[in-house]
Amino acid sequence: MTHDADKQRRIPALSELRDEFVRVAEAESRSSKSRRPRPQALALAGLMLIAAGATAAGIILTSDADRVTTPQGPQGGFAASGPRYESLPELTAKTDLVVVGTIEEVLPPKVIEAEDPEYPTREIDTVVRVDEVLKGSAPSGVVTIKTLELEFGGPGREEWREPGQRVLLFLSPSREPKTPGVHILANTNSSQTVYVLDGEDIRATVGDPLSERIAASSLTALSEAVRTAP
Repeated sequence: MTHDADKQRRIPALSELRDEFVRVAEAESRSSKSRRPRPQALALAGLMLIAAGATAAGIILTSDADRVTTPQGPQGGFAASGPRYESLPELTAKTDLVVVGTIEEVLPPKVIEAEDPEYPTREIDTVVRVDEVLKGSAPSGVVTIKTLELEFGGPGREEWREPGQRVLLFLSPSREPKTPGVHILANTNSSQTVYVLDGEDIRATVGDPLSERIAASSLTALSEAVRTAP
């Protein structure tokens, strides 16, 4: 139920409680202006006020809940950017290069933004030797992937940028001019594009419904699915 529909349902109920309270009070007043109100009437009025308060609270809580949005990244970690995909064919269709490779070198982080000197934004270049191309082309046999330092390694995210690590990567060309062989994670999506490999086993570096389904597959089955994707 939408917020507006819920609000429309609750507010008439609040008005009815108010009208009933007024009716009881007026009836009690007409019956006898000289004597004190009956305990039953006071109890009924109190219950109505409590119910009205609960209803009003429900409206407030519902309004607040409707404003809550799902975070794009795990609490305390880097919030993923870029589009999110529902299926492997959709992810593959939006990806320029899919490779299986081994990390040869991880270069020291370099500052790309320093508006706040205490918390600069750093970028890491990870050099990967391409072992197998599942989609696209990598003529040099080596690709360099640019990622932000804090994209991985936080809560709910596995650090994969380590020499010797075997990986499965979904990539897009770098947006920087004159940088052949340099790539970014496909469409800046860091939640569904990087997987650690151990033989045939695939491990997602970020928990996500699609990445978990991909991780449940074997590397052989996944490779075939990528190659035959529309």
